Amino acid sequence: MEYLSDKSSVAKMDKNLEKISPFELKNRLIEMADESVKKMAHVMLNAGRGNPNWIATEAREAFFILGSFAIAESRRVMDMSEGIAGIPQKEGIAQRFELWLKTHEGEPGIGLLKRTYNYMLMEHAVDPDSLVHEWAESMAGNQYPMPDRILKYTEILVRDYLNREMCDGRPPQGNFDLFATEGGTAGMCYVFDSLEENFLLHRGDSIALMVPAFTPYIEIPELTRYDYDVLNISADTIDENGLHTWQYKVEDINKLRDPKYKALFVINPSNPPSYELNKECVDAIKDVVNRWNPNLMIITDDGKFAHNILSPKKHIKKRYNVTIDIPVTKEMITGFERGIQLNDGECKKASLEITGEYTADVTITEGRYHQIKRMFGCYGAKVIELNRVQMGEFILPSNLKLGQCREITVKEIEQIIKK
Repeated sequence: MEYLSDKSSVAKMDKNLEKISPFELKNRLIEMADESVKKMAHVMLNAGRGNPNWIATEAREAFFILGSFAIAESRRVMDMSEGIAGIPQKEGIAQRFELWLKTHEGEPGIGLLKRTYNYMLMEHAVDPDSLVHEWAESMAGNQYPMPDRILKYTEILVRDYLNREMCDGRPPQGNFDLFATEGGTAGMCYVFDSLEENFLLHRGDSIALMVPAFTPYIEIPELTRYDYDVLNISADTIDENGLHTWQYKVEDINKLRDPKYKALFVINPSNPPSYELNKECVDAIKDVVNRWNPNLMIITDDGKFAHNILSPKKHIKKRYNVTIDIPVTKEMITGFERGIQLNDGECKKASLEITGEYTADVTITEGRYHQIKRMFGCYGAKVIELNRVQMGEFILPSNLKLGQCREITVKEIEQIIKK
């Protein structure tokens, strides 16, 4: 791949790119990225934007070896020389599974299966036979799932993960059904269908795409059933050396001031260049929504800010006012300082300051699922009330009443995530 630096050459390349399909464009950009990687001193992990160059091994090992258990259970019922087996039976399957885990101790994937099994029993008190039977049947692939959108116990596990990683252990009110899709492309199809089915968008509406983007975002709006009027906002800014910076012109973003635009689709970081929006672009989008087009829906996969402040791995200090149903004790203070052992691992050291007979201030640096409730639960205490009052160096304003909110400032964000 030849790199072009003068403006005339860049214009020529852009003209050539206009003639190819989005799929071909994606591959050309990946080729360019690969050429850059070859010049780097270390290997770049492509995080799966279409053509990943790595896999997570433990989950796959657990998946494959669970299949072996499912086949063994099928053969236990019926094993014909023609290669035909029976159907896994529910009665006693958990006991057989536990014995199988011990027999295969130390083999790849067994550790994850064992931890998952114990987690479901300890955290959700599920029926062991029902859980393992669902696993065996699904791996054998001989039954339609019930419910058909996602397996019962899989939904519990995935919901816990989403609550912990995306909601800081504080999910919104209501019981939300999860829908497992065939992959990212299917998920995008369902996004457009959902917008239509819920009357948020209608055939022929005006939308905007920040491109380059995942190919389905480009192709789906062209389908007859949607036939959207699409504004493509292109990342075509060029620096003083004539090289792409993969950012967007403010004047192009300002076109969204027109209220006819109902939705803006943002992939951040972009795909496949993997450049995140700079502050100028973000501020321009905020200005559009705040001053010109408040009804503009922004549909994005950008979770960077939430990840930075909520991920257990980021160690952002979080302070809570807590009320429990039994007196707070010095034993709790010592235990929190030492690190409470939960079934998913030992918590990092936390501080507990007694503020009343039943109240305390607790400061943690993680964000495990229901962490504080579970920590007090180790002492037989039930959390009655829990309010987060500080993140990093940012303290919740005292003049905010219950249920009120306001936009956080740039300075306050820096107080939260500063190193």
